[in-house]
Amino acid sequence: MPCHLRAQNIGHKSADVLRAIPSASVDVVEKCSAVDGTWGFKQEYYELSMKLAKPLFYAVTAGAPVAATDRPLAALQIEQGTGKKPTHPVEVLAGAYGFEE
Repeated sequence: MPCHLRAQNIGHKSADVLRAIPSASVDVVEKCSAVDGTWGFKQEYYELSMKLAKPLFYAVTAGAPVAATDRPLAALQIEQGTGKKPTHPVEVLAGAYGFEE
C-alpha cells in the first residue's frame, strides 16, 4: 500500500479486486518501500532506502506464496531486497481465471 494512497484514504482497491477470486486469501502489507519516486534508487540514498524497506522485505518473505503490487518502483525495490519478483495484481487475477500472459 503506497504511502500516498494511505494519505488520500483511497483504500485497498487492488486487494479488494483480488479478494473476488474464489478461495483467495489476501493480506495487505502496509510497509514502506522507501523508494519515494526515485529517491531510493539514487546512489547517495540507496543504502538508507534498503535499510528503511527491511520491514517490507521481511513481510514479503514471511511465507506468502505470491507477492503482488501495482506500484512498479515498489516491485523493483522488493525484488532487489528479497530476490522475489512481485506480480502485478492484474496478472494474479488473469492467472486465477486461466488466462495466459
